Amino acid sequence: MKINLKNEYTIAAGKLALVAVVGILLVCVTYISLHSFLKENKANREFKLNKELFPDAANFVECEFTSLKREASYFYKNNVRIQNKYYEVKDNDGNLKGYITFIYGNGFYSDLPLCVAFTDTLQIHKVLLLPTRELKGKCWEDNKLLSIFQGCSTDDSTFPPVTSGVDVVDSISGATVTFNGIVDAIREVINVLSLNKGK
Repeated sequence: MKINLKNEYTIAAGKLALVAVVGILLVCVTYISLHSFLKENKANREFKLNKELFPDAANFVECEFTSLKREASYFYKNNVRIQNKYYEVKDNDGNLKGYITFIYGNGFYSDLPLCVAFTDTLQIHKVLLLPTRELKGKCWEDNKLLSIFQGCSTDDSTFPPVTSGVDVVDSISGATVTFNGIVDAIREVINVLSLNKGK
């Protein structure tokens, strides 16, 4: 019996190509599914954070800083990393209650991931420091400490707020670098929001 090696090689090459195509399709499907899952998880996390910052809000409208559309998801202002998207917070009647921004301040050796909520007049409504590797930043993950920023504005002569009245830590003895990183980040994002809103 005569074996046609040319046909055998063609069949083997065809099978190999089929396996490669199926493999590529599986990788693509897995990537798309994983990407969708991660995106949905991120959106859920952001919604929970938004609700923590403004529990009574009815709606969070995603916006972009107008001068930075179609650019990277983050941009830098004086070494503060600011997420290009922010949220307009609205009540049941569609009235603007405030804004929510996501920023990274500079700690001693690690980033300080912050969610900052502002009123519609850009007074600080609430600040959250998300989990960080910054050792001196750990104490500032306590909402009680960050509450010293509530009601402040960078226009106030008392900004940054004095922290000596806080029981656990103050900016001089406990967390100077972290405290300054939080203050600088808030200042920069207020400047960007002010320019974006024409205020």
